[in-house]
Amino acid sequence: MAKVLAFFSPGQGSLMASEYFLYRELSRRGYEVEMYASDIPAGRYLEKQRLSEGSCDGIRVVRCFTLMNLGGDMPITPSIVEKLGKTDADLIHVHEYYNLSSVAGWLVAKKKSIPLVLAQERYYDPHRPVYRPFFVLAESTICKKVVEDCAAVNAYSTAAKDYILRKWSLKKSVWITPMCTDVKELFKPRRSDFRQVLGVGDDELLILSVARMHRSKGLHYLIAAFKKLRREVGETKLVLVGRGPEEAAIRKTVSYFGLEDRVVVYTEPIPYAEMWRVYNSCDIYVQPSLWETFGLSVVEAMGCAKPVVVASEGGLRDIVIECSHGLRTPPRDVEQLYACLKLLAQNPQLRAEMGKKARERALSFDYREVAEVYDKLYRSIAEQ
Repeated sequence: MAKVLAFFSPGQGSLMASEYFLYRELSRRGYEVEMYASDIPAGRYLEKQRLSEGSCDGIRVVRCFTLMNLGGDMPITPSIVEKLGKTDADLIHVHEYYNLSSVAGWLVAKKKSIPLVLAQERYYDPHRPVYRPFFVLAESTICKKVVEDCAAVNAYSTAAKDYILRKWSLKKSVWITPMCTDVKELFKPRRSDFRQVLGVGDDELLILSVARMHRSKGLHYLIAAFKKLRREVGETKLVLVGRGPEEAAIRKTVSYFGLEDRVVVYTEPIPYAEMWRVYNSCDIYVQPSLWETFGLSVVEAMGCAKPVVVASEGGLRDIVIECSHGLRTPPRDVEQLYACLKLLAQNPQLRAEMGKKARERALSFDYREVAEVYDKLYRSIAEQ
């Protein structure tokens, strides 16, 4: 099978980690996996060195020269049609109908008369007004053909499934296939020394959020809720791990509330294989996103047996479905976020019980479990 992605950078988190673990597992199960992607890394804050082709744990990685990168997440790769056209795959799987690489995958699948599968991650229309005219045009022309001609759709969340069904009247299967990671072996409870790195004492309550510093992550609301919590809970610190365009604004919000000695903004890069140290250092994990396609960092924290507080938004609703393993709040609701943090901060036993249930829930997002769903999806298409 041939998987077509905008980017593929093993060792990075989120979608990159999910795709790596998933297709490594499928290759172990006998699939011949080809991954077609840009020859530059996905991170907006990484040096844009050219990546080489080769084999990566059973995955044959084919790099396509990137002419430019539109908006930070849509690489222009002119050679992808030619390279993908040489594949002997029985199936082509593309990511998001609007990506130019997905259109290339559709063209090759149509020419070779092989099945096309479409992965749907996003569940909302573009937030940037500059992109909307392009999307309206594309969705009424070429992107419409990509969706109509695919043999099946896999959505990363219920929200993504509902979105694509609203947008088009599909008469085909839409499978829900969540993102995944290594919950069994990598993200599990164990001792961590990361508090020492942060300068946080063992007797201090540590509230953590790991996210790109972007307006979509709702971090300003979390800081405001933490300000209220400080009046109720003494020795506590908020740690924000990540980088992004909102970093300066976030530091300004911290300063505005006079929390410079209570909020740690940590922007040093951390290898994905070491992220377990970060999650295992905290007492409570928070993801207050305004919109979130999935939220793999929540799964990673839950895998480390941490109680979580998340916004009731997008893919997060599929991860935290019961109050026994996490709490949900409306996006932008500082009062509700504060109330949830207070409840957990003042109840160590509740944190322990919820953390145990959280790990049990997180195991359903382990890549070994999710690979079973993909195997059934691909086999169902082969039998059509």
